[in-house]
Amino acid sequence: MGIAAVGVLSVIFFWVFNPPNRFAQAKNYQRLTAVNAIIDSYFYYIHTHQGQAPVDLKIGINYMIGSGMDFSGCLNQPTAAVIDLSYLAGKYISRLPIDPSSSANSAKTYYYINRDADNKIIIGSCLAESLDGQKQSIYVRH
Repeated sequence: MGIAAVGVLSVIFFWVFNPPNRFAQAKNYQRLTAVNAIIDSYFYYIHTHQGQAPVDLKIGINYMIGSGMDFSGCLNQPTAAVIDLSYLAGKYISRLPIDPSSSANSAKTYYYINRDADNKIIIGSCLAESLDGQKQSIYVRH
């Protein structure tokens, strides 16, 4: 009888709390926080340099943010190149964030940057996790 009760309580726990989904939500929240921190530091740089952008971004190209040469692995947005924003670290942002599910280093952050046709800057996560079977897209456009 006791084992059955534990089994029923376990099923209820997983149905109500859904730990895998909660872990995915927590990681996606970390990604959203990171994306906002990167875009804030990008525009803080522009503000302190009289409107000069830190890098020249070609319209419509997704760049992996990092200091290495490898731009593969961006699942949500295919990237075509790597762009180094490491000089923002220290003065404009404490350090460049790295995706929470990645074991990478600053050479590959798994965040991307893009300039769209409206000249808006987009910073997004390459590895946003699905929630309840729905693909998530985490980005900020400014």
